[in-house]
Amino acid sequence: MNSKIKREKRIKFKPKKFLFSSTILILIILVICNSTEKLFYKKVTPNNSTAYAVSKNTNSTGFSQKSRETLSKNNNKLENPPSKENTQLNDGLNTFTKDEHNKTNMDIPLNKNLFKTSLFIGDSMTEGLYFYELLNEENVSGFKGYTVAKAKKNIDKILKINAKNIFILLGSNDIEYEMSSSKFCKDYGNLIDMIKNRLPNAKIYIQSITPVTEKAVKKQPLFSKDNINKFNTSLKNLATEKNVTYLNITSILVNNQDNLYEPDGIHLTAKFHNLWLKFLQKYVK
Repeated sequence: MNSKIKREKRIKFKPKKFLFSSTILILIILVICNSTEKLFYKKVTPNNSTAYAVSKNTNSTGFSQKSRETLSKNNNKLENPPSKENTQLNDGLNTFTKDEHNKTNMDIPLNKNLFKTSLFIGDSMTEGLYFYELLNEENVSGFKGYTVAKAKKNIDKILKINAKNIFILLGSNDIEYEMSSSKFCKDYGNLIDMIKNRLPNAKIYIQSITPVTEKAVKKQPLFSKDNINKFNTSLKNLATEKNVTYLNITSILVNNQDNLYEPDGIHLTAKFHNLWLKFLQKYVK
């Protein structure tokens, strides 16, 4: 009789224990599903673009912490001064020499205050101007993965100050997303029109798309020199059409070009961002 009672106790349903076990099982299933989703997302997301390029030496924006610390320690002074060789770099539009570039940039101290009434619009490279603490947040509308289409969609968000000068740098992500140069320039022209309608007195500058390293081209052939030059030629023509200024910032890369790239071969270092602003100072004085 006692053994029968014991057997009945063993098979007796226990709601609390069942609820606890079910909860644990559901949590395990959710963890597995979440891990599977992340693995799938990682496979289908491009990992060599301006929007997503992140190496073990870089943070989520694509810029290395080492590069940021180097700029901070040197108080905006450049390390490894460039050699004075009269080496040329041709971007398909203009030819520059190191000597010419040195006269216009290297000897000019960076004056952050000159850009108080300027606004920079672009992708993660523009975001670097704030990340490296070269400009205030209000002067930078740079967002990882930004394209011309995204800028148009968020026009009211990016025009956050009544700027006198607007510097636009977009195109790297558009190229990777296989947009044609004609469609790109059409959308770019619409973006310029939208800016003019909202800030009619602002001076607008279109900046050239920067080239990438051979390593980056191997991962993404659309970043070839010929293709980037094609887009830049279209941008230069667009600037003439819209009566705005085209700036060829590729000239900055004549100085120790190999040292100005982050490990992904697409993003550019703090040193480049410093030189970039020095290059632009003459347009805001």
